[in-house]
Amino acid sequence: MTTADTATTTQPTKRKLTDKQRAALLAYASENGRRWKQNLSIDWSFARARISADRGDVSAELQQVRNIFGPTWLNRTSLRKIREGIA
Repeated sequence: MTTADTATTTQPTKRKLTDKQRAALLAYASENGRRWKQNLSIDWSFARARISADRGDVSAELQQVRNIFGPTWLNRTSLRKIREGIA
């Protein structure tokens, strides 16, 4: 098998959010309103997550999303995609 054959037969796996990551993003968006993506991007740059304690500690899940998907993904996704499990 040549390198060209390998390139055409190997498809990159598209990662999906886990249920916990999805729940963390939805809680964060609910807490932060219309500017949730901008606020999350800022929080990621300072390695924090501003969210009220009664929503639980979701900072680990939010950091996982940043590490796995990154800021570009955040800019390209939508709340609708996250809710529907498309993201």
